[in-house]
Amino acid sequence: MQEWLARDPLPAYRRVLIGRGVDEARLDAIDKHARDAVDRATEEAKAGPEPSVETAATNVWADGGHAWRN
Repeated sequence: MQEWLARDPLPAYRRVLIGRGVDEARLDAIDKHARDAVDRATEEAKAGPEPSVETAATNVWADGGHAWRN
């Protein structure tokens, strides 16, 4: 697990940006903005109405196979 965490592209790119002179405080502000947006969307979704049973299978696609991937 630690090996995969070390390969995480987000912190890796953050290090690249810092190495190129981007201010860490600016990156922290961007991170906070993104987290806040996700938190707001999550709370909005939780507060919204439950979907109806009739819509449970709409906009869902699966052909049961994998041939489309090749």
